[in-house]
Amino acid sequence: MDLERTMAHIVEQQAKFETDIAAINETIRTTNETIRGLVETSRLPVEVSRMQSEPTDRLEHDLAKGFATMVDAHNRLARAQEEADRRLTDFIAQVPRYLSSGNGHQRGSGSPETK
Repeated sequence: MDLERTMAHIVEQQAKFETDIAAINETIRTTNETIRGLVETSRLPVEVSRMQSEPTDRLEHDLAKGFATMVDAHNRLARAQEEADRRLTDFIAQVPRYLSSGNGHQRGSGSPETK
């Protein structure tokens, strides 16, 4: 009789133990799903950050390349302007010599320009 009560108690405890184990397994499964979701969610900011930095990196590269091209063009323009200034100065210096050497036509009575 005591033996029957003890056995009934053991069976009850085993049933309770199985129910508890099932609840623990369900909690573990739910926790694992939650963790997977959190891991995926934590990857999103990293992906967004990477996606945002790629165009910025490309833009910075393109801007740097464009700036270098502009600097090169500016330097070529400055050299061309210096050459043009030098040639204009030489030309201006030659005009008085040209006129004073008699190569310029004097406007006089026999000159065709005065007729």
